[in-house]
Amino acid sequence: MAYFRKRGEKWYYTLTWTDDKGKYHKSERIGGLTKADCQKAWREAMKQIDTTGVYFSPSDKPFSDCLDEWLRSIHKDYKQNTLDSFEAVVRNHLNPDLGNYKLKKLTTAKLQSWLDGKRDVYSKSTVKTFYAILKNFFRWVLLNRQYLQHNPMDNVSIPRYFTLPKKTHVFTPDEIQAIFRRFAPPHSFYMPIMLAYCCGMRLGECLALTWDNVDFENHIIKIEFSQYDKKSAPKKDTPKSLTSIRSVTFGKKLMAALKQKELQQKKDRFKAGIFYTNDSSLVCTDSSGTGLTSNSLRYFGIWCKENFGKGSFHGLRHTHATMLIESGMGIDYVSKRLGHASMYTTAKFYDDVTQKREAEAIALMDRIL
Repeated sequence: MAYFRKRGEKWYYTLTWTDDKGKYHKSERIGGLTKADCQKAWREAMKQIDTTGVYFSPSDKPFSDCLDEWLRSIHKDYKQNTLDSFEAVVRNHLNPDLGNYKLKKLTTAKLQSWLDGKRDVYSKSTVKTFYAILKNFFRWVLLNRQYLQHNPMDNVSIPRYFTLPKKTHVFTPDEIQAIFRRFAPPHSFYMPIMLAYCCGMRLGECLALTWDNVDFENHIIKIEFSQYDKKSAPKKDTPKSLTSIRSVTFGKKLMAALKQKELQQKKDRFKAGIFYTNDSSLVCTDSSGTGLTSNSLRYFGIWCKENFGKGSFHGLRHTHATMLIESGMGIDYVSKRLGHASMYTTAKFYDDVTQKREAEAIALMDRIL
């Protein structure tokens, strides 16, 4: 006879069976948040007993098997870029180190010890990613599978780091001029560099931009898509958040650059003939009409490090934001223009500008003395 009861917000079922040696067993297990889920869990457990003669608690499953099940179940909930990062962490870190453990053996102390051990090897941002994935996984275990009765990650914390976080390099005026001399038209990098510098657009947003989203009359670019191409052929997807879908205004210099690029594409199409490949009306293309990728833009970062000692394509976006703030623009406007989900992210630029102004004020006081 099946027995079900509710305790708090969860439903429990009781299993009773006799093994091959005639020994009687009785065990209460968590079945879910609804009675229907609990009854389903009880039927599956009884089916296992009827088939094998024994009952294996889900918490006895190997951690690696549970991770695979989790990755399959969340496939429709995240963008491909995020899923790839999850799978890489599972493949390269969680499975090699913890995959053979039974789920129930991964205690709070064990998980904290594992994260602490990564502190001396990986950056804080990487360890935070490990932590976030583990939190996500064990929350799913409790809410969607009920494999455990408590979350071992509840009292796990991110290890403390005593080094200053790395900041994205903001280019100086001299460096910006050097960049535009090196990647002047007709270089294929010129257009995405201009978009990032003049509009604060992310690399993926630059690469996904099409001509129908450029409003020449009103000087507005509509940002509706981002390009993902790290592990597969380039494909357009919606941006990372709803706030990333936005419209940004642009000035005369970018207007001239866009018109020049549009004309150049027409010339390239005429020269290449049937070999011209730009059927999707992309703005950022090479001379054959092929859309640029994040891999092709990697050379920009390499060149910056060779010539300035630091710098990246993303630094153009940071430079754009810093220049807006230095000109007196409010944090709400800058946040909206950059497509930040939170003004907290934008506030980091204010810290950099404040430090710069403080240094300038101190230098001024020193000169007066």
